Amino acid sequence: MRVALNLSMRAVICGAGAAGLTLACQLARNGYQVLVIERGTRPRGGGFLVDLEAEGLASAERLGLLPRLRTVGEQISAVRWVDRYGNRVAELSVLARRGSEGQPIKLLRADLEKALLESLPREVEVSFGEDIVEVRTPPGHVEITLRSGRRINADLLVGADGVHSHVRDLVFGDGSVWSRNLGYDAAACVFEDPGLRELVQGRVTIVSAPRRQIELCRLRTGRIAANFVFDTAHLTNPGSPRERLQQVYGDLRGCVPRILENTARASDLRYEQAVQIKMPTWHRGRVALLGDACHAFAMVPGQGSSVAIAGAYCLGQEIAQSQSVKGAFAWYQDRLMGEIAHRRAAARRGVQWLVPSSEAKLALRNAFLKMAARRSLRRLMRPLLGAQP
Repeated sequence: MRVALNLSMRAVICGAGAAGLTLACQLARNGYQVLVIERGTRPRGGGFLVDLEAEGLASAERLGLLPRLRTVGEQISAVRWVDRYGNRVAELSVLARRGSEGQPIKLLRADLEKALLESLPREVEVSFGEDIVEVRTPPGHVEITLRSGRRINADLLVGADGVHSHVRDLVFGDGSVWSRNLGYDAAACVFEDPGLRELVQGRVTIVSAPRRQIELCRLRTGRIAANFVFDTAHLTNPGSPRERLQQVYGDLRGCVPRILENTARASDLRYEQAVQIKMPTWHRGRVALLGDACHAFAMVPGQGSSVAIAGAYCLGQEIAQSQSVKGAFAWYQDRLMGEIAHRRAAARRGVQWLVPSSEAKLALRNAFLKMAARRSLRRLMRPLLGAQP
């Protein structure tokens, strides 16, 4: 029989992303004192889009967040692909109601994290503009020193601070040992443009060319979110993020010149590399890693959020019910590591579907999309369509 841990136990979580906030909520609801530390000075913004899928939806429902996420999710009726000149390649209807069983909710990563932040119990302390500079692990607890000089004794520490995790570097060693750069970069921003708003209204529009794509989504606010993914293998001049986007997409036509003009003026352009993390263990003593800090697998930033939320929810439940913090960490790793390995491999295989590397591969992908647009063939194409937004 399981016995709940002492309710006076204290947890420190580094990272106020989806995984860290989900775990904080779970632990606080089970009586823990929780401190969330976030290196950024404010909640993260930007235009990266997230598809919250079945496992994340189930966890969000248990947290009581699903009605809120349906409200802030984007209303999408179709996904349309266009070529480099703006000509339509294919269009697929999205028939299921957003957030219904089996149907993802598409929303901004920033909106997801804001909803989680606002759902935290009042007992959770969130400290922005703070970071951990030292971790010591004597028997029975964790000693943490923050950049501000504050010292904390905690029963457990969880690093949910992303692919460049500082907790991972402090406790497990140099993160580059487990990091694999996939050779693709991603960028995102949000901007106002009434003309583009009418063009993409109600649809996710994907502009595809060899080795690159742009995903456009009209947000419920009327603004446009633009997400870029591209192969960096053939690029020689790094430049600034805006210069790189111009270098990669400057030869495309249709709506792309207008997108680049808006991107050049956007104040919240985010730029990240596609990185996978593969570690032999996710925990050491009373310290564990969570989410992208230990198992980044997705090609596009934010697309691992659904799994991260589900993993954090399950870890929080196990910590609250287990007789041992270390046992809870081991249980979490044993249950999830195999699934993450599968998804990591699937992401690498799916890159030729997401951003085909040649005209021939792009033409083949587009032929499949045209077949899938025919209702009679939709069921046969479902395994491939699972890779799409």
